Amino acid sequence: MPQDSPRKNLEQRFEKRRKTVLSQIKNSIMVIPSGDEKPISRDQNYNFVPDSDFFYLTGFKETKCILVLKGIGSPKSILYLRDRDLVEEKWLGERIGIKRARRRFKLDDIRPYANFKNDFPALTEKSEKIYYALGSSKETDEIIISNLTTRNGPRYNYPNELLDSRLITSEMRLVKDKDEINAISRASEITARSMLEICKYLPDFKSEKHAASELETLFTKHGAHGLAFSTIVAAGKNSTTLHHLPNHSPIWKRDLVLIDAGAQFNNYCGDITRVFPISGKFSTVQAEVYDIVREALGEALLSAKAGNCLDDIHNIAVKELTKGLVSIKAISSNSTVSQIISKGEYKNYYMHNTGHWLGIDVHDISPTHYQGLQVPSRLRPFEPGHVFTIEPGLYFDPSDTSISPELRGIGIRLEEDVLITPKGNQVLSSGVPLDRKEVENLMNR
Repeated sequence: MPQDSPRKNLEQRFEKRRKTVLSQIKNSIMVIPSGDEKPISRDQNYNFVPDSDFFYLTGFKETKCILVLKGIGSPKSILYLRDRDLVEEKWLGERIGIKRARRRFKLDDIRPYANFKNDFPALTEKSEKIYYALGSSKETDEIIISNLTTRNGPRYNYPNELLDSRLITSEMRLVKDKDEINAISRASEITARSMLEICKYLPDFKSEKHAASELETLFTKHGAHGLAFSTIVAAGKNSTTLHHLPNHSPIWKRDLVLIDAGAQFNNYCGDITRVFPISGKFSTVQAEVYDIVREALGEALLSAKAGNCLDDIHNIAVKELTKGLVSIKAISSNSTVSQIISKGEYKNYYMHNTGHWLGIDVHDISPTHYQGLQVPSRLRPFEPGHVFTIEPGLYFDPSDTSISPELRGIGIRLEEDVLITPKGNQVLSSGVPLDRKEVENLMNR
């Protein structure tokens, strides 16, 4: 018996997701635009990235598209897109067009993008609610809002309730299926492999920007489809700035270099952070700080299992980091660790959370409901299929006179990508060593 083609299997996956949405919006309608291009200059646009919910439900990446899922009447699923335009395609590349889209996508109808505005009133007639994330598209915002009311009040026989579509999609996207896990694993593998290859050349690079450019080139060489986020390469005191963008700062032999980067594969993200000593060896103080962060990561990882949550991981990391801060005398030992934590004294040196969800977005969508109750995303119990990062760190401001001069300007963050499994967890980013001695060995190959 012949096997189904990969494309057919892919379309069946997206169709199944759309049916899951439709089963939850009976008597209502959901609208999800792909998003608009944004100009980078007078003659070009930024690389287009589709709305992540739109991609999750269609697998399609063209701009100026709208997915409509209609839980009342028929058709059930409609994709609005721009038809082919040979003149525009000469400049911007080929579009799929309506005819080919009808052959490719398992949707009930494909219509021209320009028709959406006129179709919208009929699409929503007799619907109870509209599911739409305001701010997704300025043009779509205006169409939806203008149809919700009249000057005299709410419309008769028309939905008067607007709900965020992400109330549904965030829950669906939290548990990753096999294909999603494979894509994240591949993105993490590419990121790890590229970091391994580049670290020994760090002393030869002219600047942070040079290093970032070479790393991103390796991502492409190893099969990445893009960047998960803007690459962070931070040398010396720049590592104390959490989202430092690489510039022409030189990389000196005495520096530590923090690299926080992620490749993207099939629209799914990797996210790994490592710190490398350019001299090939951590100084005594650098080693002490590194080992504190490494220990915090290891302890947090032990709690990454079904039933626990992101807050559990954070609290464990904070405890280990605080103990370390006391041991290196960055914080006075006059108070207990619990007292220091309750007062928030550690936040001078550790000011972010220890992890975030990972998926199509590097900070993936966060559900706010669990078992019918509103629950902060950080308290959502882990279950198999959840993917997230663990990334403790310590950052010592170069101008902080309350700490010893040796600590000033040191910034260390370590980050792994973690999958919850039925038996515990699996680290997807384990291709780059964490042990301090192994890192030093890498730099001295």
